[in-house]
Amino acid sequence: MSTMVTIKFETSLVTLMRTLAKQKHKSINDLAKELMLEALEDREDQALSALADARDKTIKKRKKHNETWMT
Repeated sequence: MSTMVTIKFETSLVTLMRTLAKQKHKSINDLAKELMLEALEDREDQALSALADARDKTIKKRKKHNETWMT
């Protein structure tokens, strides 16, 4: 299911997006969707990285690789 979203951009940003879309042989809509998906993926990566860092700090005892897998 697709939902339409309307976003107002500054003229300078639209000009930049139009230029990028032409370079990539895409519509502005397709380019905007691609850029938004990339931004969301980046945010997800940052959140997961922060979660992993927090978990790493709570681990009391660390084992070396060979201690864990070579037993």
